[in-house]
Amino acid sequence: MKSTEPRDIRTGGDPRPFPDFIALRDEMSKQTHPARPDIHWERVEKLSLALFDKNGIELQTGAWYTLARSHLARVEGMNEGLKLVATMLRRQWAQYWPRASHPRAEILSGLFQRLQKVFRTFTLSHEDYHPLLQLESTLDSLSSILARQELLQISQIEPLVQQVCSALTRVENEPEPQLSAAAITLPVAQAPPIGLNEATPEPRRPDAIPPGSAVAVNRGNKTAPAPKRVGLFACGMLTAFALSAAVFIGGHYLARSDQAAQQPDSRQQPLPWLPGAAAGETFSSSGSAAGWLKDASLRLEALSALPPDWHLRYGQDLINQAYALWPGLPGTKELGTQWRQKLALNGTSDDSLAGWHQGMHRLQSLSEQLNALDGQKGRYLTVSELKSQVFAAIQAFNQSVPAEEQLRQIAARQEPGMIPQAQKLEVEQHLQQLIIRYSALTNRE
Repeated sequence: MKSTEPRDIRTGGDPRPFPDFIALRDEMSKQTHPARPDIHWERVEKLSLALFDKNGIELQTGAWYTLARSHLARVEGMNEGLKLVATMLRRQWAQYWPRASHPRAEILSGLFQRLQKVFRTFTLSHEDYHPLLQLESTLDSLSSILARQELLQISQIEPLVQQVCSALTRVENEPEPQLSAAAITLPVAQAPPIGLNEATPEPRRPDAIPPGSAVAVNRGNKTAPAPKRVGLFACGMLTAFALSAAVFIGGHYLARSDQAAQQPDSRQQPLPWLPGAAAGETFSSSGSAAGWLKDASLRLEALSALPPDWHLRYGQDLINQAYALWPGLPGTKELGTQWRQKLALNGTSDDSLAGWHQGMHRLQSLSEQLNALDGQKGRYLTVSELKSQVFAAIQAFNQSVPAEEQLRQIAARQEPGMIPQAQKLEVEQHLQQLIIRYSALTNRE
């Protein structure tokens, strides 16, 4: 298989005079085209590699190459492209084109935002665990480089880093696929030899078949001779009977202990329940529709009075109850740690929370500067200064798209049933993050 990686790592200059760059730019301009035509990512990759051979590696083509590899090779391709960009930024920062910080920040910001959208389309499994680890390491290295150059905030790499970390945690906590029933009930006579197991191990499951069991199967060919002495036989029978009785009594005692431990505490309040079909049939047969409607009305009033973070308060009450009942139990501490980790994982960051405020502050500052220049002759803002301030405001707004805007985008679709699943998950995650932050701010002790 032909390698897609650039064959020569060298710094490139301005790529705009090259015909390949013009063709590449025209292909990538489809991203902002109103008709949204399909982008041929294989062609983008081919043109990028051709530019690398002719001109060298520069930031703009490297960013487009990263997008192409992400679409073609998912997590591994994204890591490949970002590692290339990070290597060139680390080694050739002064010579890397473009050399000005403002265009570099604009290219990187656009790249990271588009990579977030691409990453949301990935369906991840345990096979992606190691590629995700490598991608996380590459992003950490890239973040360190941008932090040293004071471009960490404006490049907007943090949301992508959090997205990858969340996906890595989710993949790590998911249960691994179990062996099929046929593999578990395999007859001893048909068990494969040890050499076959070693030659073709099951992927991602190195401990699925313990080595000890395989050795035991291969050794079970000879049968020990039966004892000839009646006294030894009787002694063995008595010993087996005594052991069986001990195992039965001990197992019965442990089962009762586990059953008692699993019983819910009477002081734990149950979750709200919905009247089931049996209750509906009872009301229908008795003709007491008024009673059912009254009960439903009371429940609706109770539900409408619940705060938006009710489920979070309920969860915290369970944690507090566990600490009150069993404060020194290791399982109690583990339960509290798991709850705090879930809240931290699903919460919103301080940077995204302040994005809208920072954007409005920058626009207000720009408006004040323009108003101050109205009555002063000879004083003006250059186009470069104006573009820089507008760009900074746009970057601040892009840090966190308001939930109202996300809902407007969903409402703007002609067919509600055609809403992409990734878009719905994004809105649900955003709303959940806001509720968690609201709960943390309003329930401070």
